[in-house]
Amino acid sequence: MYRDVIGLTNKVSYDFKNYRGKEQISKILKLLEKTSGRLYYYDLKEMTFITKTMYVVGDAVKAKKIEDEMTAEPFQIRFIQMDVDDIG
Repeated sequence: MYRDVIGLTNKVSYDFKNYRGKEQISKILKLLEKTSGRLYYYDLKEMTFITKTMYVVGDAVKAKKIEDEMTAEPFQIRFIQMDVDDIG
């Protein structure tokens, strides 16, 4: 009998619904230029904070100026574990 082993891949998503300020929007755009990075987050399975190497994937960030303030429309950034064998 043969079977495929499907690994558990960690995915962490952050929703930004009311993101304001040109400096903050600039930081997010610089983060989205990266293809990967190290993410420190709380892992529910392990019940502790861990650091993993993750792919960075995000929605397009659409910004607009309202009364001299930059604001972004809602968007999401996702971090997807690069290697299922990468243990904390």
